[in-house]
Amino acid sequence: MKPTISRITGLALVIAAVLGLILSLAGLLFLGSLASRTSASLLSTLDGLDQALTIAGDGLAAAETSLQAADKALDSLASTLDGVNESLRGMDPTLTALSTLLGTDLPGTINATQDSLDSAQTSAKNIDSVLTSLSRIPFLGSLVYNPEVPLNETLGDISDSLNAIPRSLREAKRGLDTADKNLDTITLDLASVSQSTDQMGISIADGLLVIDEYQTLVSNAQNRVKDIQQRLPGQLRLATLAAALLFIWLAIAQIGLLTQGAELIARARKPLKQPGIE
Repeated sequence: MKPTISRITGLALVIAAVLGLILSLAGLLFLGSLASRTSASLLSTLDGLDQALTIAGDGLAAAETSLQAADKALDSLASTLDGVNESLRGMDPTLTALSTLLGTDLPGTINATQDSLDSAQTSAKNIDSVLTSLSRIPFLGSLVYNPEVPLNETLGDISDSLNAIPRSLREAKRGLDTADKNLDTITLDLASVSQSTDQMGISIADGLLVIDEYQTLVSNAQNRVKDIQQRLPGQLRLATLAAALLFIWLAIAQIGLLTQGAELIARARKPLKQPGIE
């Protein structure tokens, strides 16, 4: 190889080797701080996610309590209506007491039940939003949230279905106030209300099943997050070690390249032998 070409090639190899060494050393220095910041950021995100899941679980528990309270209220209402109907059929009603019961007490019970359902609906709406957001996080794996009917809509339908009951009670009260001849109509109205409460009981049972499924979903997500939190530091350390070894290997390779370039430069500096001169 001609000295000039040899010198240029050697110089290029030396420059490349020096740049490679600088980049390798810079990579090693930057790797430590990057790994620390990445670990802190990921753990902070997981902590926030765990807190969000805890809030969702608390909201589900509150919704379950409200539904159970509504179910008990409806059971009490059904028992009361059955008792009223039996009294009317026995032709021994206390019209004044029944009028007060149908016009004041039972509507108040229904209003209290609807208030509980409205509160549960608000909690369920917030929970639906949280679970929908969580299902979009890719590293949660099997967490998939896409219900056919959101829980808050189910609760709203239950509450809306109760709207017709006070009207039926008022109709029954007017029947009582009119005269004993309307007792047959009253008993039919009360039977209709009783059937409505039975349907509400079925809807509430369905809502409790949905809540139970949601609670299982949230619990699984929390377990998944805790598992990631436990495994993440070790995985990051392994990744950091692998990257450090790669930078070290690159640095060692640059030393060989630097040696080769130096040899080419040194060879170019040696004088060429002239023909016939020993």
